[in-house]
Amino acid sequence: MALRVDYLQEEVRVLKEALAAATGKTRIDLSSEQRRRLASKGKKLTPEERRACCQIVCPGHDSGVVPPVGCPEVRQLESA
Repeated sequence: MALRVDYLQEEVRVLKEALAAATGKTRIDLSSEQRRRLASKGKKLTPEERRACCQIVCPGHDSGVVPPVGCPEVRQLESA
């Protein structure tokens, strides 16, 4: 299981690098629904697990939706 998690974490890093190279953006724009899905999964993790694996939504915040001061910003997609 740990090997799968390590692989998935590296895959996310590679995809984020590819996104940054293609768009010039280092932050991923998330919709409210996407942030809710991440928060729902993140709430099931212990604080230590969140610190170790969460890469998009800032760990340590109870809801995982709005990052606390000092965390990278997670921007919401504009609704058209």
